[in-house]
Amino acid sequence: MPLLKVHGRASSALRGRIETLLSAAPAGVEELIAIVRQEAASNRTGGCAALRAGGAQGPAAPAGERDSRRSRATVDHVIERNF
Repeated sequence: MPLLKVHGRASSALRGRIETLLSAAPAGVEELIAIVRQEAASNRTGGCAALRAGGAQGPAAPAGERDSRRSRATVDHVIERNF
């Protein structure tokens, strides 16, 4: 998702570079990661994920409170992780 966000907002030159790196994968993976970090796309994506996760973290599911807490912890981990 972060890479898609960067690609969608990038200049035509950066978009071309991203596409070149993707076609050369896995050789271009490190540079792709650097581009995503540089463009701060992970922060924008995190905000989007947090909004969507809010709807997913509604009341406890019928499976039980323990499973619900575990699910919420997983969602929080995914949103807050760093690349």
